[in-house]
Amino acid sequence: LTNTNDLTADTSFAGLTFNSGEGAFTLLGNRITLGGNVANWSTNAQTISLPMILSGTRDINATNSHVTLNGSLSGTGGLAKYGPYWLTINASNSYDGVTTVYKGTLAVNHSSALGSTNGNTVIQGTAGGFLRLGSGLTIAEPLVLNGEYNNGGTLNSSSGTATNILAGPIICTAQPRFQIGSGTLIISGGVTQSDGGGLFVINASSTMIFNT
Repeated sequence: LTNTNDLTADTSFAGLTFNSGEGAFTLLGNRITLGGNVANWSTNAQTISLPMILSGTRDINATNSHVTLNGSLSGTGGLAKYGPYWLTINASNSYDGVTTVYKGTLAVNHSSALGSTNGNTVIQGTAGGFLRLGSGLTIAEPLVLNGEYNNGGTLNSSSGTATNILAGPIICTAQPRFQIGSGTLIISGGVTQSDGGGLFVINASSTMIFNT
């Protein structure tokens, strides 16, 4: 279940699929070029710790259990997150494409987890998309929250006793939700409402600061 890729670095793969009934894999080793999508059909969580070049926008389908990406992501492509389970990104990444969360939670634990600022991050609300920030992060990524209060398009910050900072511009459509589970969230990049909707902030025991 722990595999080390010793093929030539940057070998192109048509995709990575974890079949139904498979165990909890950890993939290590040389960097690959991801020429297709990632799908987890297993009920076990999967961990991909090898670096990957995104040659285009690649779907990550956390369909039956969670997926964790620990290796750095580079290239001109982006990510599209599907499935109800979590996709967790822990590395510093430099990919240039757009990151879109269509369903489920995208959890980030590094300030550069969402790639370069050349491509923004879009959280869709119609199917329940969520962006969850870890602790002590400064996110420069432009964010688009296409959300409704009860459906998704939600940003969740749970930083414990630390502070998270959103330094990039934020565009909100409809009525997205900012959920501050713990700690402090500072908005320093500005917030724009594209349709005149409201902005919902919940959990008043924590702190949200607009510094823009």
